Amino acid sequence: MAKRIISGIIGMFMLVWVLVFLPPIATAIAIGIIAAVALYELYNSTGMLDKTKIPIVIVGYAMGEFIMFGTNKTFLPVLCAGIILMFTFAVFNHKEIKFADCAKGFFAALYVFALMMHITLTRMLDGGILLTFGIFIGSFITDTGAYFVGSLFGKNKLNPEISPKKTVEGALGGAIAGNIGFVILGIIGMKGFGYYVNWTNLLIIGTLLAVISQFGDLAASLIKREIGIKDFGNIMPGHGGIMDRFDSVLFVAPVFYYMNMLLPIFVIK
Repeated sequence: MAKRIISGIIGMFMLVWVLVFLPPIATAIAIGIIAAVALYELYNSTGMLDKTKIPIVIVGYAMGEFIMFGTNKTFLPVLCAGIILMFTFAVFNHKEIKFADCAKGFFAALYVFALMMHITLTRMLDGGILLTFGIFIGSFITDTGAYFVGSLFGKNKLNPEISPKKTVEGALGGAIAGNIGFVILGIIGMKGFGYYVNWTNLLIIGTLLAVISQFGDLAASLIKREIGIKDFGNIMPGHGGIMDRFDSVLFVAPVFYYMNMLLPIFVIK
């Protein structure tokens, strides 16, 4: 538990430094690097780093980075090019590269990059610094609350076939922690930045993200359960790999971005 807390604190300080003191492009670069590491862990865990499948991996990475740093106009062409290239490699090396490899290579890149790019999109909005913190409140704070409440009071299993350690009590604790985090975010926006806060929208989004965050966690647990691993990596002591730490972020980031467009939290005067 000590390793988990220490690495979490270090990660939070790095997050604050990138979001507050560096320009938006730094966020995009940082997220691009994080996504690249996460995709490596996912490819490695699913057996995609075998030398015969490297062409699929290269296309997956190229597609992912183009998605991350491209525009809305380039999104569909990049997806089409990725599909065509992967199948081209499969046709010329059909004994080694199967349809399942193309599917894993394509979906894994989309899963990581297309969802994570919404962190960068959020950072580019008016009030983007605070809004981006909302993504991490909705994921990290919820996850932390669920972990500690579940460890102390958890008795009723949430979904034991997918994630044996998660409990209903932990899920409720995570939801409460996430909403408290959003209330604090709203107070900072109002008192520190002079924003008008729509508290109804804030609580709706905070509650929704508390649920979505835990579904993101369960989705990653589903993958790990099917391929028979405990963690995707070990780069973050106490947490596992980047995928283990950012699994809930992948679901929270796009939901937060689009929900905030529909139900804005802040009105900047």
